[in-house]
Amino acid sequence: MDGTWSPINASPIATLTITGEKVTTTGRLACPGAISEIGSRHPVITMSCAGGAHADRKRGAVIVLDPGSLAINWEGPAWGGLVDSLRRRSEARSAAAALTLPRCPGWRGRLVCRAAAPLAVGEEH
Repeated sequence: MDGTWSPINASPIATLTITGEKVTTTGRLACPGAISEIGSRHPVITMSCAGGAHADRKRGAVIVLDPGSLAINWEGPAWGGLVDSLRRRSEARSAAAALTLPRCPGWRGRLVCRAAAPLAVGEEH
C-alpha cells in the first residue's frame, strides 16, 4: 500500500501518502496519521488532525480494490460515514490524461476527430 494516492472524488484530501505505518495527507485535510492492521483484510487509517478538525475523516477502513486503487470507508453515524476513492498517484495522472480531448488539426469546435488509422477493438492509440 506504500505510495502516494490521489482522490477521484470531491475530497478535502489532495494527496494521501502511506509509508510503512505512517500516513500523511495534503490539501484542506493536511495532517499526520497512522495505518494499523496492515496484513488484515481491512487495514485501518487513523488521522490525528490538530484540534479535532475533520472529525468526519478521523478513522476509516481501507479497502484495496486492486493494486492501483483503494477506498476508505470513514466511520460515521449508524448509517455509515464518508467514502473516499483513491488511485495511485501515477495512475491518477494517466487516468486524467485519458480524459483530455485529442488535439486535432483544424479542430474548430468539431465533436469528433478521425484517427490516423482504424483501431481494432481493445486496441489503444
